[in-house]
This record gives sequence, structure tokens and C-alpha cells, in this order.
Amino acid sequence: MRLLFVVPKLDESLVRGEYPHIGIGFLSEVLLNQEIDHEIVDMTLGYGPDYLKDYIKRYRPDVIALPTYSYRFASTKKMIDFLAGLKEEYGFRILLGGPHISCMGKKGMVEGVDFGIKGEGEETLVEFCRTFEEQRKEGKDYSGIKGLIWRKKLQNRQDHKKENHANDDKAQTDEVVENEDRPWNQDLDSIPYPKYSKFEFDKYLCSRDRYIRINTSRGCPYQCIFCSVKFVTGSKFRARSPENLVKEVSYWRKRGYRKFEFVDDNFTLVKDRVMEFCDLTDKKGLDIDFNLFGGVRVDRIDRELLERLKQCGLKKVIYGVETVNEQVLKNIKKDITFERIKETFEITRQVGVPFGVFFSIGHPGQTYQHVMDDLKFIKEQGIKDVTYCNMVPYPGSELKSWVDRNARYVVPRDRYLDKVSYMQDEPIYATDDFTAYERKKALQKAHSFCDKGLYTMKFGNMLGTAVWLGTRSKKINDSVYRMVNTRIGRALFNMIKKE
Repeated sequence: MRLLFVVPKLDESLVRGEYPHIGIGFLSEVLLNQEIDHEIVDMTLGYGPDYLKDYIKRYRPDVIALPTYSYRFASTKKMIDFLAGLKEEYGFRILLGGPHISCMGKKGMVEGVDFGIKGEGEETLVEFCRTFEEQRKEGKDYSGIKGLIWRKKLQNRQDHKKENHANDDKAQTDEVVENEDRPWNQDLDSIPYPKYSKFEFDKYLCSRDRYIRINTSRGCPYQCIFCSVKFVTGSKFRARSPENLVKEVSYWRKRGYRKFEFVDDNFTLVKDRVMEFCDLTDKKGLDIDFNLFGGVRVDRIDRELLERLKQCGLKKVIYGVETVNEQVLKNIKKDITFERIKETFEITRQVGVPFGVFFSIGHPGQTYQHVMDDLKFIKEQGIKDVTYCNMVPYPGSELKSWVDRNARYVVPRDRYLDKVSYMQDEPIYATDDFTAYERKKALQKAHSFCDKGLYTMKFGNMLGTAVWLGTRSKKINDSVYRMVNTRIGRALFNMIKKE
């Protein structure tokens, strides 16, 4: 069997990929260990449809697998439609994995898709590949594969009637079957970490910067209503051991990589694990720099931990705050307080670790004035590294249920994932207390504030303000973004940016 991973380009303004896909990196290592033939085409490296079609023609895959995200799903759907148009000619099947299909289940099996994998894919994918071979030889079905969604072929019109579709004008030829969920892997050390040998690794921008991303845990025990991670990696926190993590860091250090980003949702959740990782890193003399950009919780970090992380090489942390309004924090079940937010910010300053924040617009109970109060607090704190997100009611989240019951969609309800991204200025829904006009105005103000802060932080006040004014033109902004996402552009950016 031959399996081809295709990573769609989610943002058309991107010219070159910055990092290889971590999730597919894990899957690739597992497939290599199982000696399952596979290749990877990452469209974020600048490839177009003609290249992909030629690759398919040469490689002749049996299955093409795509990662899916609810965010900008329209881009993935375009790729699905393109591949579906080639299926008859080249005889492959289409498999989806990732957050979107995990949250949607069988509802995510759009036209042209043959299979889907929910949740963690390592074990399910191996079993699927083995069964795919057996199915071709012996006619075995897929009903025994936990975590798999598949199309069951109906043998004849009589079967069709049995499936309660006797009145359809067009005879149904299959039904979508969603197998039982696969239990979460409790031993993450058993999964080999990504080495990206099947990727065109030298073409990624991170290979020039000698900067790599690492994921050290899965699952989140918190109940934030806007998050659907429980469908993707579960609600129980599971972590790789400090020893296993140090092995991966050591692997990359031997290859000249010194800068790391730990992308976990909850890297600091278990303090003892983090402290032990720092101790092992020092013991082995790894000498690394690293960032925590995943949105660290302000209640899962303290002075002792921050000081130890700084000693170990922490250069920057991003805190997931969302808002400083106490009632809104309760509404979204963030389980933090305004006082804890201020306390953590103050401790972080005292320890001397630069930090940024994630805020969001569109929470239940939030108003335009609440957003202005948030911005005022950020300005008073002197924080320039701010990311403001447009709330998206992702499938499976409690927020999605709340919006369906209490708000009005201002974009087509059945296609809102195609229309809006979390960074755009167009709201998805509105309420009487926070109208669509007010939401758009708040998003525009917040994003303008974020952009100015980012540029002045990178280039200094004078040059940064000039760059910010220039990039308020969409054409100029897109041009700058495309330039920075090339090797030459990234080199120039690194030369002139203010550290």
C-alpha cells in the first residue's frame, strides 16, 4: 500500500512554509517503524495543483491523507474537491484526519471523502493501512478499526431499501459508518518523536533559523467553552516524560538547532515535570533557548517555576488570558481571576521574562465596552505583544451550542467556517448586547492596536510606526507578509528587527 500525505495551504498569502507539520511528523515516524510506504507533499512550500497532480501520477498512491482544521476549512475543501476530481483517473481514496473531522465525526465526511480518523491517529492509521491491504485481497471491511469513519458500500437496491432509503430518486450506494472511539494513548513515550526525514526539511524557513517546534503533551483538563480540544486529544492531561523530551532536544542540538518552541496547550501544568526537564537539560549541558507560545495559563506558573525556566533558557512566554472582565471569565469557564492575571504579569516582569498575551472578542456576555476595558488594561500594562482573536464557535465546543441558542449568525450558518477566520475583522455572530457593527469595530481597533505593538516591538518606535502605517494598506501588508515568508525576506527581517 502507498499512502500520500498532502498538507493544504490554509493561507493563500503564504509563499513558503515556516515549519513542517508536527502531527504528520509523528504519524510518519510510526509508519516508518511499521515499514509502511508513504510520502509527503506540503503545499505550503509553494507547490501548486499541477505539481501535486504530477506527483500523484508518478507515485500512484492508494490513499491520500489530509489534515483538517475547522479554521479556514474552505481551503481544505478546495483541496478535497481537486483530489476528488482525480480519483477516477488515478484510483486512490481520500482520508481525513485532524481536529475538524475529530469534532465533526461522520458529519465531516464531505462529498469525495472515503475515510476519516478521529482523535489520535498513530494506532488507527497503522491498523487502517493493514486492513486496506487485506480488504483489497480478501474483502475485509473496516468495522473493527476503532477511531475510523468509513463509507460502507451497499451491495444492491435491496440493501438500499433495508437502509430506509427506498423513496430516494437516486439509489444510495453507500452509508457513512462511525466506529467506536479509540482509547487515548496513555504512554506518549511509546510514540517516536518527529525527525521529519520524509519532509523536504531544508525548504522550511525554520531550517534556516535553526528553530524547531516540539510538542510534549496532549489533552486538557480545563473546560473553556470556546475550545474543542477534548475531541482531538482528550480531557485528561497526558505528558511525555522529561527523559523522553530531553532525547528529542538532544537530537536537534546535535544537528545545530538551539532554539525551540514548545507548542503544548499545557506545558507548565505539572510543575515537577517541568522542573525535572530543566534539571536534565542542565545536567546534559544542552544550552538551549526556548519559547512558550501555546497560551500558558496564568494560574499554572509561579515565581519559582519562572526563575527555573529562565535559567534553563526561556526567552518568552505567551499567556492565554482572553479577557480581564471577571463575569466574562466566569461565562467562558476560564477558571482564572483578574487578580491572578495581574499577579502573574507582575511576577513575570520581576523575573525578567518578556511576555505577550492572547485576548479574544465575542465571548458570551461580552460587550463593546468590555473590549475597550481590556484594551485599556493592556495599554496600562505596557504590553505590546498582543494577539486578538475573533471568536469562532468551533464544532463540538460549548460555545457553538451557546451561539446556536442565544445569538444570531451574521454569515450563513451552514457555511460560517468557510467564510471567517479567527484573525479577520468580520464577526460570525452577534447579540443585542454586542451588535455586529460593534463587534466589527472592536475587532478592527484591537487588530490595529496589535499590529502597531508588534511592529514597534520588532523595529523600534519610529521605524515600527512607519511600517505599521504602511501596512494598513492591504496590498502593502500582503506584500510585506509574502516577503517575510521567503528565505531572503526572513534573513532581511532578522537583520533589521529590534531584539
